[in-house]
Amino acid sequence: MSVIETLLAVLLLLVVEVSCLTQVPCVGGSYKDGTAKGQYLYTVTQCGLVIYDWAQPTLKHIGELGSHGTADGIALFENSVLILADEGVQIVDVSIPARPQLTSTYKTKGPVQIEVFPDLSIAVVATGVNGMDIILLNDLTNPTPLVQNYKYSGHKSTTSLKQLRPGVLLAAGTDVVAAINVTDPSDPTMMSSIATIGSVISIDAYDTQFGYLLLGSRGISVLDCSTLTNIVIAQTENTPGRSATSSAVTGDAVIVADGKQITLFEVTNGILGQASELGIDLPLLTTSSISKVVIRDGGGIGVLQGGFIFIVTTTSEGMSVETTYSMLNVISASVVSSSTLYLSDHAVDSVLVVMDITVPEQPRTLSRFLLGLGTPSASLGMIFVQSMSFIIVCTGEGELVVVNVSDGAAPLLVETIPCNCTALASLEIDGVGSFLLVADGSSVQSYSLTDFRQTAKYDFNGARSIAVSVNGTSYVAIVGSMNMGVAVFDVSDPSAVVLLWADESIPLGLPIQVAVTDNKTAVISSLNSGITLLDIRNPSDPQLLSFISLPTTMKVAVAGSMIYVATGGGFTEIELLDPRSPVVGQNVSLSGAMYFSDPPLPISYSSIGNGFLYCSLIGRLEIWHNSLPPTPLPWSGGGGPITPPHSISETDDNLVLIVILAVTIPVSLLVIAGIYLYSDKRNVRFRDETNQDLMEME
Repeated sequence: MSVIETLLAVLLLLVVEVSCLTQVPCVGGSYKDGTAKGQYLYTVTQCGLVIYDWAQPTLKHIGELGSHGTADGIALFENSVLILADEGVQIVDVSIPARPQLTSTYKTKGPVQIEVFPDLSIAVVATGVNGMDIILLNDLTNPTPLVQNYKYSGHKSTTSLKQLRPGVLLAAGTDVVAAINVTDPSDPTMMSSIATIGSVISIDAYDTQFGYLLLGSRGISVLDCSTLTNIVIAQTENTPGRSATSSAVTGDAVIVADGKQITLFEVTNGILGQASELGIDLPLLTTSSISKVVIRDGGGIGVLQGGFIFIVTTTSEGMSVETTYSMLNVISASVVSSSTLYLSDHAVDSVLVVMDITVPEQPRTLSRFLLGLGTPSASLGMIFVQSMSFIIVCTGEGELVVVNVSDGAAPLLVETIPCNCTALASLEIDGVGSFLLVADGSSVQSYSLTDFRQTAKYDFNGARSIAVSVNGTSYVAIVGSMNMGVAVFDVSDPSAVVLLWADESIPLGLPIQVAVTDNKTAVISSLNSGITLLDIRNPSDPQLLSFISLPTTMKVAVAGSMIYVATGGGFTEIELLDPRSPVVGQNVSLSGAMYFSDPPLPISYSSIGNGFLYCSLIGRLEIWHNSLPPTPLPWSGGGGPITPPHSISETDDNLVLIVILAVTIPVSLLVIAGIYLYSDKRNVRFRDETNQDLMEME
């Protein structure tokens, strides 16, 4: 590499930043809250809003919107939903449920619950120790605070709210519940309060006269509000489970979520009868407690628990789970193929999500496909087989699940293969067929993708990661091992895997992933170690090119001569124009990234346009791309623009720096070029991108 080329590469790495476009549609996380209106179910997970069509007992996903911060609560107002998140309240237009649009935001500290009074056009926001805010909703593009930090007598912390009747609010938190008159929202007045036997987790209301206070392990209390100036505790009942967390009123009954089960109490004049035998224990698919019980208009019960929604029906014979819907929890595998992004998660019940990325910064969910029950501690891998239109996923229960995704909107299960895999690679040999290569921790295996039978197996202790390189008619697999270093296998004949080369002296630690650039260089990512680069043009005698030390190295995305390495807390750019002297660029921190996870969080690259990175975080996805200056693009059709860590919208200092660099870099390059020409006038070569001499000046 010439002096000028080296300087150019360094200068470009200094100024070309990878910019976060937006927090994309909410594709995962645990359900935190939900509400229903008409045929639609509106839910929030940590990453934002998810909307379902609930016209039938089964759910149909129709829209989502990433939130600004962790979403935690939701309420309906006219054709909008109000979402509680870290930064306050986000007002979202859902008049077209498939295309929710962010209307405005209201900032407040520590929002934990929200209650809307439609007749007064106000929203009351509980803010914990800060009390309550009351917001006027006459103009949804500009929500106006009427009262901030209101605290009633005896207030310690407000965490629960419920409208009892028009103009009357029940507010509770630590050891006390109060009845508050909000008929004049600008001047709320406490009418009475009473001590509770513990902290109130949530409140429900019945017949404008009674409130039901859920007290966690202490059960449920009935609050008689017939005299608002003297509210009293009329009854307290234990619940069958361990912790009452949510409730819903339907007809003359109250449904209480209690730990991992739901119980029905009949109600007479507001007083609870004994727990009905119609209760049900939910399937043990998650360790999370139930966060919300939602009643559908016209009948039907939705139970939100962890990353699952259980649709429950009630008959004279009892309750039964009609269907189960699962969200992505921790995104553990991602694959980009052409204009489609495939995601799968690391959970008890794994899900495949198919997203259209024809417009890379505006991904659209096409379908969700349940892969099957597994175990939360197992690793997960996934590949796309182009010739077969197969997505193959290694699930947590020791199975390879083969799914046909030729129609992304309607994935079809093709086959399940028993296999304790840790990594996968596809092998497509002209004139022979399509095959699957598997590393399973103790061996390298090949499978035919025509009849799904195993064609070969080679014992190789510690085989953890695998990738395929093609050079003419030569097909080789590069394998990273925890115990045996690096090995190269000839897989040109899938029925006879042959070891060509192995080197135990190359310490890999825990090899997370093997990737290949231009069929010349193997990139091996090792946890808590770094990146090993091997020249594999001669597979019988690979050469160690270089080693890049990085902390907490995880998954790798290849983009031509550039690689992006997920490092737990973000990702690092590395330029490989000369693999013997790789240039490490900027490290980008990601909010909400994990510094360690098992399985490691993935990162994928799409070459559409100028190139886009899809970064998987806890329960959410972010899109990044190269731009100069780095400017976030608006998100239309599911998501709002966010302020990325490297956006000029974050601080004027970045803008000043970019302007300075834009002026000084060209001048600097001219000076460098002048010095270089002056020092060697006799022989100056001009080269094109293929490094071929175009003209020589003497």
